[in-house]
Amino acid sequence: MVAETELYDALGVSPNASQSEIRKAYRKQAITCHPDKVDDPQASEKFQKISSAYEILSDEASRESYDAFGTKDAGQSAGPPMDDFMSSFFFDLNRPPPPPKARDQVVDFEVSLEDLYLGKSVHFAIEKDVICKLCSGSGGKKGAKPQKCGRCSGSGHVLLSRQLGPGLIGQIPSPCPDCEGEGTKIKDTSRCRKCEGSKTTKGKKKISFDIKKGMVDGHKIRLQGEGDEVPGAKAGSLIFKLKARKHDTFRVSGYDLAMTIKLTLFEALSGFEKVICNHLDGRSIKLSVPQGKVIQPGETLCLRDQGMPLSRGYGDLYVQCDVEMPSGYWMKLQDRNALAKLLPVPDEKKELKETENVQNAKYESSSMSDFGRTHAHSNDFDDDNGPSTQCTTQ
Repeated sequence: MVAETELYDALGVSPNASQSEIRKAYRKQAITCHPDKVDDPQASEKFQKISSAYEILSDEASRESYDAFGTKDAGQSAGPPMDDFMSSFFFDLNRPPPPPKARDQVVDFEVSLEDLYLGKSVHFAIEKDVICKLCSGSGGKKGAKPQKCGRCSGSGHVLLSRQLGPGLIGQIPSPCPDCEGEGTKIKDTSRCRKCEGSKTTKGKKKISFDIKKGMVDGHKIRLQGEGDEVPGAKAGSLIFKLKARKHDTFRVSGYDLAMTIKLTLFEALSGFEKVICNHLDGRSIKLSVPQGKVIQPGETLCLRDQGMPLSRGYGDLYVQCDVEMPSGYWMKLQDRNALAKLLPVPDEKKELKETENVQNAKYESSSMSDFGRTHAHSNDFDDDNGPSTQCTTQ
């Protein structure tokens, strides 16, 4: 539950909208009411309104402040007020501590690439902190009264010495560890038998959310008020961060897909027509390369609009071609002279001429991953400055 929805209404989104949805809504609204593009005397005012709304809702800290308190305090995330800055040096222990707020929970949620392509509804149960029903969040037995904390004298804060800079040490207010910043404590003998004074217990709740078609790896889905509960404060948000599992066929970057296909030398030289993959929605993708188009080893072909879905259209699919050369055994069975008549012969003009000193080199199969691994032996040089020199007697 949010304090108000005015800024969400200005952009035309719900309070549960993700950052991606807020960004898309702002762009759409900006186009329809930009003063330079729309002939409307109120366009400038509308544009300023949606820009202000986007400025607050696009920042996580400002958005949380707006959800909790409305527009009164939402814009204060740009920088701390002078009073707050000075209070870090001179803190009034008699000032009541700020109301507690449950922390947001960020959970990695593993999904398949098919889920991101097609969309999916997710339903499951979660375990979270809920306010104790026996003591209604007081932490004590019926009739038990909290006592003033002896360590902080009821202020909820204590001063701790911290280094603020080189040679500068100051006292910084921190929540009292004994009363957890509340200023009061329940005696051990008066604690609630169910929550044992913690004010909350573990509870299970069924939740559901939609993985929308076209969401990408790393996208965050925020469920307002579904996080842990804290007595006297707003429950935190539960944020699911989507993590795409490795796919057997496709690699993904943003909204583009990539894959590798293997071609025979014959296919690379003469063209081909074949199914190269089954797409994420079950479609078979057939690729036709006409005769006369020679595929070079490592060449990449781009299939437009065959990538991940966007709000309008699709990304692209990049197909990298791995040309497989014939084996040595196959080559031994062939007529070398007949192949020479079919395949291009070397250009003698581009061949290097032999010098007077010709050496026949031996070879072995290797990999470029070994390139640069040859090192000098410790006895190749006497020191680090190169080969040693000796003086000779004349």
